[in-house]
Amino acid sequence: MSQIRDLINIVEGEDEIQKVVQAIRRAAKQVAEVKQYMEKSAGKPYDDITDMDIRQALAKVYKDLKAMARWADENVDKGAYRKGVDLALSPLGDVASFFGIDTGADMIPKGPQTAYTPDGRAVDIDVNVSGSDIRALKSIILGLAEEFPMVYSHMKQGNFLKAVNQLYKRMVR
Repeated sequence: MSQIRDLINIVEGEDEIQKVVQAIRRAAKQVAEVKQYMEKSAGKPYDDITDMDIRQALAKVYKDLKAMARWADENVDKGAYRKGVDLALSPLGDVASFFGIDTGADMIPKGPQTAYTPDGRAVDIDVNVSGSDIRALKSIILGLAEEFPMVYSHMKQGNFLKAVNQLYKRMVR
């Protein structure tokens, strides 16, 4: 009986899962670091990565995302975070980014950085986040905000664990 319930839950969350998969694909096409991570995680070129590969990765990373979100809830300065989010989401943030002032991008370390795949393998990603990367990710996030308004609200407030839990709750209702 629980297997039938699980299958129904997966089918009910199908639209939400597909929207997240599409957002990840858009991010990989627009942000080199996302594409590098996907390729190194899957062990194959981006064009060979299937939607099922992405879905399986999403399922594997839930526990790790929760742990990272819990850490962020305890360690991130909420006031500074909210100010950064407000600037990044404001028209002023768009204008600054357009003129080469990397709102947020300059806070991210550049050069080789270690990331961990959904399987727990360490991989090196060559990081060089730019203002255009931030604008692309902002656009993707705002697109998802329409489908996941509570997740978006939690993220804006710096409630990372609530955001992660809400996202996964929606994908497997």
